[in-house]
Amino acid sequence: MSRSRTRAAAVAVPFALALLHMSSAVHGLENGVASTPALGWNTWNSLRCETLSESTVLEVAAAMISSGLRDAGFRYIVIDDCWMAPSRHPTLGTLMADPIRFPSGMKSLGDKLHELGFLFGIYSDAGTKTCEGLPASYGNEAIDALTFAAWGVDYLKYDFCNTPPQTTPQQLYSKMSRALNATGRPMVFSLCSWGVGAPFDWARPLAHSWRTGRDVFAVWDEEATRRHGLPNYLQSVMQAVQVQSDRDKFAGVGAHNDLDMLVVGLEDGMQPYGIVETCPPAVPECRPGEYISRERWGRVGGLNAAEERAHFFLWVLMASPLMLGHDPRHMKQRTRELITAPEVLGIQRDAMAAQGYRTQRDGTSSKHEVWCKPLAGDGEHLQFALLLFNPSTENIRANTASVDLRLSLIPFAERHGKTFEDIRAEQARKDAAEDAKDHPSCTSPDSAEHCQGWADTGECEKNPGFMRTSCACSCARRSIVLQSPTKESGMTAFSSSLATTLADRMMKERAAGKAVRAHIRDAFARADLGIVEDNFVWPGEIEAHGAELLLVTVLFDGASYQSRDTKVSWKATNAVPHLDPTGHGDVDSKVQQQHIEEELESSHRRETLVVMVLMVETIALFVMVGVVARGMRQREATGSGNRRNLLKSV
Repeated sequence: MSRSRTRAAAVAVPFALALLHMSSAVHGLENGVASTPALGWNTWNSLRCETLSESTVLEVAAAMISSGLRDAGFRYIVIDDCWMAPSRHPTLGTLMADPIRFPSGMKSLGDKLHELGFLFGIYSDAGTKTCEGLPASYGNEAIDALTFAAWGVDYLKYDFCNTPPQTTPQQLYSKMSRALNATGRPMVFSLCSWGVGAPFDWARPLAHSWRTGRDVFAVWDEEATRRHGLPNYLQSVMQAVQVQSDRDKFAGVGAHNDLDMLVVGLEDGMQPYGIVETCPPAVPECRPGEYISRERWGRVGGLNAAEERAHFFLWVLMASPLMLGHDPRHMKQRTRELITAPEVLGIQRDAMAAQGYRTQRDGTSSKHEVWCKPLAGDGEHLQFALLLFNPSTENIRANTASVDLRLSLIPFAERHGKTFEDIRAEQARKDAAEDAKDHPSCTSPDSAEHCQGWADTGECEKNPGFMRTSCACSCARRSIVLQSPTKESGMTAFSSSLATTLADRMMKERAAGKAVRAHIRDAFARADLGIVEDNFVWPGEIEAHGAELLLVTVLFDGASYQSRDTKVSWKATNAVPHLDPTGHGDVDSKVQQQHIEEELESSHRRETLVVMVLMVETIALFVMVGVVARGMRQREATGSGNRRNLLKSV
C-alpha cells in the first residue's frame, strides 16, 4: 500500500468511528435484543485456539444449516479467544484479526455469517490481556466497542482474566456497557466474571446475561470432578445447578443467569488444563503444583445420554442462554434430536423469560425432584413447565414419580420473603451508592443524620433547598436511582397479562380447596399424557441422572384442551425465519449451500496464500541473514590478512 493510501486509511477509520460515536445512543441495555436467553454456538469447547480459523467457522456454519440448528433457533455464532492479532494496530490502536486465522478480517467474516442467516458474536476481556494472553479491552473500551459496531458484531462475550488490582467487576463491566451503548448498535452483552463479584446482584442494568459460576466441564457431579482431578476453576453440571437454584429472583425479560456453555455432544469428554494440587489419574507422573497442558492431559469425562438430556432440560428450565460447545460437523443423531426438540426450545424462548425453581424434593424411595418454570403460554391458558428430575444413581421405577400440581406455581413473595419490587428497590439503592462514590456531591459525607431516609421518601424533590445543603450525596444517589433503566422480572413484566390473572385464580381456588385440573404433555416426545386432577404420576421409568420435561395447561370450569402439534404449541419470541440477504423471500437451500461451498473454498485459498507468503518472507529473511553473515566473515578475513601484512612489513 502506498504512503498516501496508508495515511488516508489512518484518517478514514477514526473518522468513521467518530461518526458512529455521534449516532443515537441506546439507553441502558433496553436495546431490543435478548429479551429471552440467546441461543447459539461458541468456538471454545470444540476448537479452542489450535483449530480456530475463518474456514473452520464457516464449515461449522454450513453444518449448523444442514443439521437444522440454525432454523431451530441457534443463530449466534460466537468467536471466542484467539481471534485477535498479538498486538493492536500501531497507528489506530484498534484490535486486529489474526492474519493467519482470519485472513479476510472480522468484518468480512461477520458479513458472511449475516448472509447465511446467523448473528455474529465476538470475544474480549475486561483485563489487560485475554485468558490466552492476547490484547484485551481494559483502557480501550470505547475504541473497541466502536470497532465491534463497525464490524457488525451482534454479541459480545466479555471475560475476566488479567484484571487490574483495586478494580471491581462492576466497575470494569460498567465501562464496557456504557461504551457499547454509545455506539448506537444493539449488541447482546454477556458478562463472564465466573460469578466473581456476584454479578446477579448488580448486572441487570448493564448486561443481558451474566455467568454465575466457574467453567462447566463435561462431568456430572462433584465426585466425578474429584475422580478426574480437575483444576479448581472447573465445575460439574450439578455444581452449576446447585449454585443457580435459588437465583430466579434475579432473572427475567432481558436479564438472564448464565450457567455457562452446554456440554451436550461431548460424549468423548474434554481436555482440561491448568495447575493441579494433586496428580490426576490421566497424568500420574506429574508433580503437585505443576501446570499440565491439554495435550498432556488428554480427553476425560463425558456425559451419558440420560445425563445429557437432564443437563439440557435443566438449562432450559432455568432460562440460561444455550450456547452449544460441541462440533456440529461431527454431531450424533441423538444430540441433534435433543437440542432441536421444538417444544423444548419453545419453553426456552417463552416470552416471560422466567427462571424455574425447585418445588418438590421427594424424600421417599423415588428420590426425585420437581422444578417449575412459569410461562407466558399461548395467550389463552395458564401454562407452566415442570421438570421431573432424578439426581440419584439409581433408576426410578415406572409409576412411582409423582407431582403435586398444587405445589407448582408458588408466588414470588412466598418463595423469597419479599416482593420483586422490594428486591429491585434494595438493589437500586446499592447500585446508586456504588455509582455515587465518584459523584462530586459525595466527596464529603452528608451533614444530617437521616438524609438517606428523607431522600427515599422524596424530600429531595419536595424540599430541595435544605436537602441540597445538608443531604447532597443522598440526593445524588436518589437521582441515580430515578434515572436508572429497569428490567422487569418474568412475572412482574406480565403483571397485567392473562397469564398472571389466571395464576392468581389458580392460587385462590387452590386455597379454597378446589382441585387443580390440568392437561399434561411430554414436551420432548410431543405426546399428550392426559388430563389429571391435583396429582400426576409419571408412567415410565426415569433413569439415574435423568429427567423428563412436561408442559402443563391448567383447565378451569371443566374446560377441555386440544394440543396443537405444531413446531411450538404456544407463542415464543425470537422466531427464526430463513433470512434472505436479498430481501426477496426465503433463500433457496441449494443456492445457499453453493454459496457456502464457494466461501469455504475462497477462505481456504486465502489462508493458504497467507501461509505461503509468510514462508517466502521467512526464507528470504534466512537468505538475507546468511548473506550478511558471509559478508561479515569475508570482511573479518580481509581485515586479518591486512593486519598480518602490516606486522610483516614492520
